[in-house]
Amino acid sequence: MALDRSNFNLFGLDLYRLYELGRQGFADLARWPLFQRLLPAEPVRLYQPDGSVTLVLPTGQAVAGAAAGAAPARAAPTSPAAVRLPDDVVLAASLRLPASASPDECAQAAALAVQGASPFPPEDTVWGHRVDTLGGATLVHYALAARSHVERHLEAQRSVHALPAAVEVWAWAGDAPLVLPGHGEHRRQRLRRQRLLKTGALAVLFLALLVALAAVPVLHRRQQAFDAQDAWHLLSGQTAPAAAAREALGRANLRLEALGRQLAGLPDPSWLLVRLTERLPDSVHLTQLDIKGNEATMRGTADNAGALIELLGNEPGISEVRPASAIVRNQVSGRETFIIQLHYRVPESAPEPARAAEPAPEQGQ
Repeated sequence: MALDRSNFNLFGLDLYRLYELGRQGFADLARWPLFQRLLPAEPVRLYQPDGSVTLVLPTGQAVAGAAAGAAPARAAPTSPAAVRLPDDVVLAASLRLPASASPDECAQAAALAVQGASPFPPEDTVWGHRVDTLGGATLVHYALAARSHVERHLEAQRSVHALPAAVEVWAWAGDAPLVLPGHGEHRRQRLRRQRLLKTGALAVLFLALLVALAAVPVLHRRQQAFDAQDAWHLLSGQTAPAAAAREALGRANLRLEALGRQLAGLPDPSWLLVRLTERLPDSVHLTQLDIKGNEATMRGTADNAGALIELLGNEPGISEVRPASAIVRNQVSGRETFIIQLHYRVPESAPEPARAAEPAPEQGQ
């Protein structure tokens, strides 16, 4: 049953036409010299009309080393075999079609040409065609013969040679043979497909090996990266306590630096101690001295607390001297209890506090 071409239309795109173009492209690719060397055609034992046997390729080119008229030693017993029809029973011609003609269009053109040129009834006509590319055109060679003539020639060859059961029938058109279908050509086509499959499998295996060879270094580097990442995580876990201690030490250093900057801006409390020791009269007794920054609070007793406040207020570097609470006089001893607050600032020209002189060593007698 013929296929409906409308079933292969997708949004106005003829998929069957694309398939035909792809098949034609692969067919043209197979005719390239490079691919013909990679996929050499299997030789065919060709039985000539004169009774000789030659070893030829499907293109009609004789295999080098095959002696004319002798049994082809290089051909295997199972190699394909073909019988060439005499030229006097074959009608051959050719057509020129555009280069864009598909294989199906070439076959249809050859069928129409055979229908118009055959002198035999359609049921008694055996024909075949071959497509060649010449420059910017497509040449379709076709040949036809009467079925009765083909059968008569096959019988004549079988009486001379031991022909295999599946033997092809060839006719010459132009400078190369073509196959008249309906005989043993399917066996050679099957063998060629098997060779193509084997060669394709080997090519795929070769490409897979190339990909594997290219991927091994990449996978090795990838595994090295994963190992390095795992080692980094392990090392990070082992050094986490040390890193935390280092961070805590850094924070402590920052606090010490801030405290040092703060203390650098405060006056030296030793200066106030030395100054009070030098200036306070012997009648003044201090029971408590609190120093916070540049502020000091004095607690104690004196004969005259007001005179003490005045004395401290006149001292350079001491300011804002004031009683923090009321001065209380003891009725029994007559001494006054005081709490005095003051601010101090070390003058820039103030000398360093003097150290107590050490006793001189005794002179020896």
